[in-house]
Amino acid sequence: MDSPGLGIRARFFVQGSIDRPASGRTYRLNAATALWKECIMQRYSMTSRRSLLVASGALALSLVSMRTTAAPVMLVHKDPDCGCCNGWVTHLRSSGLEVAVDEHSDLAAVRRRLGVPDELAACHTAEMDGYVIEGHVPAAAIQRLLRERPAASGLSVPGMPPGSPGMESRNPAPYEVLLFDSSGKRVFMRFLRTDPVG
Repeated sequence: MDSPGLGIRARFFVQGSIDRPASGRTYRLNAATALWKECIMQRYSMTSRRSLLVASGALALSLVSMRTTAAPVMLVHKDPDCGCCNGWVTHLRSSGLEVAVDEHSDLAAVRRRLGVPDELAACHTAEMDGYVIEGHVPAAAIQRLLRERPAASGLSVPGMPPGSPGMESRNPAPYEVLLFDSSGKRVFMRFLRTDPVG
């Protein structure tokens, strides 16, 4: 039995659109079916293009977001024979910081280039996201520095305090992490081992 809806659809697509003499209902139905399929394909093609554009835009935003939120990498300058420096690097990595190591012996030249005052010097120097990190600074202080981004040159733990990361000791002593720039320094945080105090 013929579908009334199909006949109406066939007449809709055939009328005024096909310039050949009709050879009966079969021709009209075949022509209508072809036009109907073409219409569906065109709509599908347009939808596909829109979907592709949306997907491409989402991918681009994801890539930008990944670049924007990617963690900075710390470059550590250290003497190749320094064991406590290796311990500090291990501490940073275990705290989730990305670290690359540059081993050489002329660390005084690195400190001069980065503007580290002599009184704040320690056994290794690092650079990270525009800041200088001098000595056995705990990861918690570095993470706070990157979070708050104060106007400063960087952080320093002068010398080699017992109990600081990389300088583990049975008799740890409290020590200070100093925030410094060319005009001076101030206490940024206080620690016992790797735990903030005060």
